[in-house]
Amino acid sequence: RRMVESRNMDLTDLKSAEHEVGKKITRNENKILKIRQEIEDYKSKKNNEMFDRYKELERECKVKKKEITDLESELKNLSKSIKESDREKDGLEAELVDIESSIV
Repeated sequence: RRMVESRNMDLTDLKSAEHEVGKKITRNENKILKIRQEIEDYKSKKNNEMFDRYKELERECKVKKKEITDLESELKNLSKSIKESDREKDGLEAELVDIESSIV
């Protein structure tokens, strides 16, 4: 009879230990799920931040490209003006030479 009682106590102890281990496993699994969720939230936040930064840089690039296009156009117009001014200068110099030669 003592052996049976002793075995019953051992079984009770084992069941109690098993229950405690089960609770610890559940707690740890819940912690793991929470950590995984925190990681996913962090990734999502970082992805959103990086996407926002990408969009910001994309807008800045568009502005800079527009500025470059405008400056290239302005440069082209200035080159035309310089060529026209050179032609006018050449014409005026030729006219001056004619005037000077007619005075002598």
